[in-house]
Amino acid sequence: MNEISEYLETMFRPYPQTPRLREAKAELHGMMEDAYAGLIADGATPNEAMVQIVSDFGSLDELALTLGITADLEPRAGGPVRPSDERVPVHAPISMDEAKGFTEAHRRTAPRLGAGVALYVLAAIPLVLLLGASDQPGFPLDAGVAIAIGLVLALALGAIATVTIVRVSGAFAPFARIQERRFSPDADVIRWVNEVARANERRQTRSLTVGVLLWVLSPAALIIVVLAPPTSLQSVWIGASTAFLLLVVAIGLFVFLRETWASSAAGAINRGVPRTATVPV
Repeated sequence: MNEISEYLETMFRPYPQTPRLREAKAELHGMMEDAYAGLIADGATPNEAMVQIVSDFGSLDELALTLGITADLEPRAGGPVRPSDERVPVHAPISMDEAKGFTEAHRRTAPRLGAGVALYVLAAIPLVLLLGASDQPGFPLDAGVAIAIGLVLALALGAIATVTIVRVSGAFAPFARIQERRFSPDADVIRWVNEVARANERRQTRSLTVGVLLWVLSPAALIIVVLAPPTSLQSVWIGASTAFLLLVVAIGLFVFLRETWASSAAGAINRGVPRTATVPV
């Protein structure tokens, strides 16, 4: 498991890489893997299991006698004397206030994220409608002009969508270390955020169901128009039904994305990697 391997690399880094220490590291890796598998079998989440084995196997000095490496951890003759060792985290643990602020930022910005993504889909509608209408006799705009107007409107909507999503990203600036995984997990925080995600799971499942239903049904109007006998307004109907398809897809995206805030926050916080090391003080 990568997290265990990374943790052990950090734990053993302050010491000389002797054959005995490399053997002990491999032995400890196996012990931690077994403990991790046992915790998972008992119903713990991956991060809860990782936090627990870090707590159980976190001090190399305490494990030295069991692993038979006490002598290998002693300072070498003529080397600097270690008055004491302290197990410190490479990254500071995430606090409950940080987790709550990060989760609240997800909840607050989720509708805006959904709107921004939906706008990207909606941006094509003006172009599609103008293309369909430009084929009709008596349409006041030349096809080239209609396409140009449609492209300008599409770019304008795309720009609005981009600004919306950039503003969403800006709301997470105070939580950069969480997004960059520069934190150690905390068992209480993990339990709390997972409980928030579980409490919102039914709403998210319902929104996903509605979204999928809308996406599946979105081409219905276009299929009917294509299969129906051609008329003089065929291009208009095709354009309108295509626009309807895009509208329904956009609505489905908005409905789904606005309810993903809890799982997104939990996913980010659960990605924190326990990283601690025994380093000289």
